[in-house]
Amino acid sequence: MREVSNSFRRLIARLRVISRMSVPRNLRDQYYHQQEQRLVALARLFFLLTPIVYLMFSFWDFIVQPDVAQRALYTRLIGVVPMAIIAGLSQQKNAPGYLRELTLIFIVCAISALAAVTSLSVGGIIWSLPVFTMFPILVGAFSPRRWHLLVCVVSCLIIPLSGLFLRDVDRIVWIHYILYLVIATVFTLILQFSAEKSRRAQFMLEIQLKQDAHTDTLTGMLTRRRFYELARPLLEKAASRKVPVSILFADLDHFKLINDRLGHEAGDLVLHDTADALRMMMGPEDLLGRFGGEEFVALLPGVGAEDAKRVAARMLVAVSGRQALGTPLSISIGVSTVGAGESLKNVLSRADAALLEAKRLGRGRYSVAAPTLDTVPTLESVARFGTT
Repeated sequence: MREVSNSFRRLIARLRVISRMSVPRNLRDQYYHQQEQRLVALARLFFLLTPIVYLMFSFWDFIVQPDVAQRALYTRLIGVVPMAIIAGLSQQKNAPGYLRELTLIFIVCAISALAAVTSLSVGGIIWSLPVFTMFPILVGAFSPRRWHLLVCVVSCLIIPLSGLFLRDVDRIVWIHYILYLVIATVFTLILQFSAEKSRRAQFMLEIQLKQDAHTDTLTGMLTRRRFYELARPLLEKAASRKVPVSILFADLDHFKLINDRLGHEAGDLVLHDTADALRMMMGPEDLLGRFGGEEFVALLPGVGAEDAKRVAARMLVAVSGRQALGTPLSISIGVSTVGAGESLKNVLSRADAALLEAKRLGRGRYSVAAPTLDTVPTLESVARFGTT
C-alpha cells in the first residue's frame, strides 16, 4: 500500500512539473501555428479516413448484432458524417479559426455516437473499450492545445459511462469498465503530456537558437547578418514608396585604449552602455545593429538628410554623457542618405567614408557623406559590405 501511495505521489508531482512547462504567451500563437502546419497533411488524411472506417464497422454490426444493426447505422451517420465534413473543411489552408475549434466538437460527437451504438448491446460495450482509449491519443497527436486533450479525456470517461448506465449490466462489468477506462486515461495523459512537453521544449530551443543567431548577445542589437536580412527589404519598400532612408555608421572612439587600460570586462560594459544610449534614440521602425567590435549601424526609414543629422547629434550627446570608470566616452558618426536606386552596399560605403572623415576631423562628431559614391569600390569596402 505504501508503494502504491508513493507511486501516486510521484505521478502527481510529475504532472505538476509538466503542467508548469509552458510556451510564453507572446509565442503561443506561433507555436500552435507551427504544430498545426506540421500535421496538416496527416490531419486531412485522418479526417478523410476516420468516417469511412467508422462506417465500415456497420457491416460488423449486421454480422454480430443484426437486431440493432440498423439503429446503429443511423446513429453513426447522424453523429459522425456531418461533423467529419466540418472537421475536414477546417483543415484547409484558409479555413476560418472557428472551424478549427469545431474539430473538437467532431471528436466529442464521434465519442457520443460510438457510446450510443455500443450501448445497444452489452457485447458492444465491452469491445468498444480500446476504441474509446484511442481518442485521447489521436487528439494529443493532432492538437497542441492541452485543453483539447482534457476535453476529450473527460468525454471518453463520462459519455461511455452514461451509455453503460442505460443498460442493465452486472456490477462486475461496471467495475471492469471503470477500472479499464481510468487506468488507460491516466497512462494516456502521462504519455501525451510528456510528448507535448518535448515538443514545447524543442520549440523553445529553436526560438532560442534563432534569437542567438539574430541578436548580439552582448549589446542586444541585431547581428550583422540579421541587419542585412532586414535592411534590404526595407530599402526596396522605401524605394517603391519613394520614402527617404538614412544610415548612420557609428564607431566608439578610442575603444582599444579603453580595453588596454581598463580591461576587456570594462570594454564589454562600455559597449553595453553605448548600445543602450544609441537604442534610446531609435524609433519603432528603425534598425540598429552591431557590425563588429565597436562599430554600430542604424537604418532610419522615412528619415531624410536633415532629420538624420539631428538624430546623429542626439546620439553624440547621449554617448558623451557617459563615462567608463572616470573616462569620458565619445563616438564618431558617418551619415548618408540613400539615393535613387542605390544599393545597400553603396550607402554603407558612403557612411563609412563619412565616419572616417569625422575621425580625421577630431572624433566626437558626425560627418555627412557625399550624395553619391562616384569612386570604384575598394577591396576593403567589398570585404566589409559585400557587392550588392
